[in-house]
Parts: sequence; C-alpha cells; structure tokens
Amino acid sequence: MPSPKGRDILIKIGAASYCHTDYVAAAGDFPGTQLPQIPSHEGCGTVAALGPDVPYGKLRVGDRVAVAGHYHPCCMFPPFREMRG
Repeated sequence: MPSPKGRDILIKIGAASYCHTDYVAAAGDFPGTQLPQIPSHEGCGTVAALGPDVPYGKLRVGDRVAVAGHYHPCCMFPPFREMRG
C-alpha cells in the first residue's frame, strides 16, 4: 500500500454501506460507471496514516473517522460533470 501524499489520509475501513448510489451504479445507470467495481463510498474506520501536509492536530493515527461520500466542491468529479451536462 503506498503512503499517503499531500493532504491524503489512509483509512482502515471497519464498516461500509451499500447505498442507493451504489445500486444505481451496479444497474449501469450512473454515467461513466465501469463494471465490475467495488461498491460503497461511505464508511467508517481508523486513521492508518497521514500525508505530510495534513494540518497538525486535526487528525492522528488511530483516530476513528467516518467518510461521507464524494466531496468535490468544484463539481469537477467526472460523473457529476456528465450529470450537469
């Protein structure tokens, strides 16, 4: 497993969900989906490693965290661009 770079955080996932978005992707109805794929973009676990640019004191190895899905405020994530037209 490569070490995290920049502000990346490596999380050891303890639990993950299968949500409606995963269902739509599995059905082939999500733009840009290439099957097969591993479902789930929401989960929780433990911080395993931090990139060198993660602000000190924000997170530490061993912290329990939740991941709430894709967050791209610029809306440049390819499937979002395709949905916007």
